[in-house]
Amino acid sequence: ALVTVAFTIPVTDGGSPITGYTATCGGQTASGAGSPITVTGLTNGMAYTCTVLATNAIGNSVASSALNSVTPTAPTITIQSVVSQKTHGVAGNFDLPITIGIPITGPITVEPRDSRRGHKLVIDFGTPITSIGSVNAIDAAAQPIGQVYAAPSGNKIIVTLIGIPDNRRVTISLAGINGFGNASVSMGFLVGDVNSSTRVNGADINAIKSKVGTTTVSQSNFWLDLNQSGNIDNNDVTMVKARAGWALP
Repeated sequence: ALVTVAFTIPVTDGGSPITGYTATCGGQTASGAGSPITVTGLTNGMAYTCTVLATNAIGNSVASSALNSVTPTAPTITIQSVVSQKTHGVAGNFDLPITIGIPITGPITVEPRDSRRGHKLVIDFGTPITSIGSVNAIDAAAQPIGQVYAAPSGNKIIVTLIGIPDNRRVTISLAGINGFGNASVSMGFLVGDVNSSTRVNGADINAIKSKVGTTTVSQSNFWLDLNQSGNIDNNDVTMVKARAGWALP
């Protein structure tokens, strides 16, 4: 953590030009040619008082009276948007928006497509991401689930999920983003729940049946292509029928 110490240049120099200044906050010091001076190595959430002294050819001045107390805090990392991204045959990538800030126990966005066929979450922070400390995925019982990897890409973090079973609520948590930030995303996996009701029933079956024969999926119907083949056909109907009666725990 750090603080920036601003101060007023003294009106007299004691008979010799001032060559620099030293700011001290707690046990940390930093030097500079003028105001302000940034002092690093501090602890977020801890209050500090800072002093400044001037230096010239004669020596150091007496330190200033303590400046106002300051408490450094970590800057925030804010998620702008999250999408679940998958490839549907030659039709290419389609993105399913994921609701932000919903706890794993509450209403969530449901991923209706086959999670076994590769899963990427694209999390946009609206600010450059340079590093990630750790990433993990847990289910509704707070147990680790599947495998999860994360990599920065410009303003985004690309999270790759492997081996997430069907019919699960999952929270993906990232820590140490740019050295200090944390973020999490919650969602549900339920293949065949194309209307996000958190259960698979006749409404889902009918929705897919009504589109059978469509040669290529599009942005308006890609979630009906359960197996991501690039076509909405009887294979998709079979998949949703096999899950009729399933509901997210």
